[in-house]
Amino acid sequence: MLASSLPPRGWWPLGVAGIGLLGATLRDVTARCRFLLGALAGATLLTVGLWWATGLHFGGGIVLIACQGLLFGLIGPLVNPVRPWTALTGAVVLVEALRWRWPLSGLPFASPVLGQVDAPWVAIAPLAGSLGVLLVTAAVGGALAAGLAAGRGKAITMAAFSLALTPFVLSGPWPVSVENGRADVVRVAIVQGGGPTGTSAATGDPAVPLRRALALSADIPEETDLVVWAENVIQVSFPFEDSDVAASLGVLAAENHTTMLVGVTENDDALGEVPRFRNAAVVVEGDGQVGDRYEKVIRVPFGEYVPLRDLLARVVDLSRVPRDAIVGEGPPTVQTSLGTIGTVISFEAMFPQRVRAAVSAGGQFLVVPTNASSYVGPDVPAQQLAGARLRAMETGRAIAQAAPTGYSAIIDPDGTVRRLSQLGSGEVLTGEVMKRTALTPFVRFGDGPTLLAASVFVGVAWAPTAYSRWSRSRSMYSISLD
Repeated sequence: MLASSLPPRGWWPLGVAGIGLLGATLRDVTARCRFLLGALAGATLLTVGLWWATGLHFGGGIVLIACQGLLFGLIGPLVNPVRPWTALTGAVVLVEALRWRWPLSGLPFASPVLGQVDAPWVAIAPLAGSLGVLLVTAAVGGALAAGLAAGRGKAITMAAFSLALTPFVLSGPWPVSVENGRADVVRVAIVQGGGPTGTSAATGDPAVPLRRALALSADIPEETDLVVWAENVIQVSFPFEDSDVAASLGVLAAENHTTMLVGVTENDDALGEVPRFRNAAVVVEGDGQVGDRYEKVIRVPFGEYVPLRDLLARVVDLSRVPRDAIVGEGPPTVQTSLGTIGTVISFEAMFPQRVRAAVSAGGQFLVVPTNASSYVGPDVPAQQLAGARLRAMETGRAIAQAAPTGYSAIIDPDGTVRRLSQLGSGEVLTGEVMKRTALTPFVRFGDGPTLLAASVFVGVAWAPTAYSRWSRSRSMYSISLD
């Protein structure tokens, strides 16, 4: 059920039911059994949600799924088997928060919250972020399961729906922005070059995406303020400013009187024995000059770099990841003639805290250059799109997402997808995004309040058990003294 709630299927009610049934299985069993049941549920969910990783390396993908499943299994020991429903609400949130941060940089893909992007309680996202959405999801699922278990389904169901309406009450007084008017509108053109999916950067011709993007950019509508190219469209040697491509883009930007934000991969093999590269989003202003840049900070493990490369190279084939990305620095923004643009590159857009940092640093709207062309099928692009919609709602910022083969999209601050490309097609998406400066409560306070609430749920569930054990031990001590 949890797997069926994930994009591209997106049957969100099954995610609610799946969490509730998981809680039901954890009732009246040992801690070891609860861990194994949680790990089994996680392995099933992640086999569906992360199967695309086996396309990069089959063995590595299987190991990834197994390790992530074991992390998911930690939900079980956190749940009190006597009263599982309260603890379940907090345990799901705490374990997902861990999975988004560890190991390495974390992995927010295949998270149950991605399946809740169309649920009614997603309205709580500006207040409490994606973890807040997940907290309500787990609470509703647990309440429904508790009602069925207790034979009071009707009453508990009504209580659960009342709980589901709570986010609307809570999020009502928190407007995400106060700006409006034509002066704050940016006219955007997103260039998706198109082409087949399943094309690896290590084996594909790097000139092909550039040619496609240049061809489509010749038809940019007049009065376009910002043209966005996808991640990795341009591949040059470091530095980009001195390349022929930079000169050509300068001419293109000047002819169209527009600002361009383009995805650039810069090979820099002078930094060590292992070839290195920089993954950057670079500004080309309307006067033809190369402007500000942002270099990707959160890299894809085993996609953009290989941890313990020297050791792993002895036992596995690493030819599909021949180079390691250089870690960028600084806030995820670029300064342009249009103002400050929050810029997060591909994988980074799945991390709420990274996008929150972009808005906190002054990003008035968000641009996400991404690249899922290495993967076959819609799973990765669909999960990325769901993540982008959640980021828009959390931060109250419009998003322009550009991908070489899809999905490219223009997303409103309320998560509505206003423009969406087709997978594999070559097209230019045009639309308007609003520049905003107001901050949502999530941007101001982050995940801290939600993590505290989740901890309280777990603590409250275990408190009677802990008190009972303490009382019994005290009674035994008194008996022994007598």
